[in-house]
Amino acid sequence: MKNITGLMVVYKTLDYLEEAYNSFRKFYPKVKLVIVDNSEGDECTEFLKESLKLDDNLEVLFMERNVGHGLGLHAGIEHIKTKYIYFFDSDTKMLKGGLLEKLIDEAKAVDNNFYVISKTSYVDRGGRDIRGNDDSREKVKWAYGYATLLNRKKYFEYPPLTKYGLCILKAYVAIHDEGRGEELIRHFPVDGYVKHAWGGTRARYGDCEKIVK
Repeated sequence: MKNITGLMVVYKTLDYLEEAYNSFRKFYPKVKLVIVDNSEGDECTEFLKESLKLDDNLEVLFMERNVGHGLGLHAGIEHIKTKYIYFFDSDTKMLKGGLLEKLIDEAKAVDNNFYVISKTSYVDRGGRDIRGNDDSREKVKWAYGYATLLNRKKYFEYPPLTKYGLCILKAYVAIHDEGRGEELIRHFPVDGYVKHAWGGTRARYGDCEKIVK
């Protein structure tokens, strides 16, 4: 597991942070973990400072201001040097072990020819869901970001993550335009391994545009 680092961004949601961090550590106590703290010195920041004293495999990037989820992930990706990055949302609880091993096995099975491996779906070019087979809109392969394996090297070949909203959409559209969506955005059923609260920070604080500075 030396070739993988966990990555999470948090903003003022201590309850989610504690559950996400503790559940990840329950199954992966020795995997490197980088947490980007957008919380501007609140109780999340204090929790992370205390955790650093106890967790030798934890690093925290304390941001001076809330840069947004996408730019927080981008900062973490630039900081991390391992081949693989497992990024997950702060409202994602790990239910059992084995996920990282399975994702790495999938990566090796395709000779690391992937951008992300995660649960996938399809959206249109604006990021709106496409459900069913009779929709006339152009279908762009999409991977959910709440529990995702990223190929760090491949990440820098495509548009970087943006501030907020569908922060990875530009990369997926670029991959789609190359005709490589099915090749580089690969499906893996993560839901048996994690539970995602769906909403997290957005449900508590509203649209990211209002809180990103």
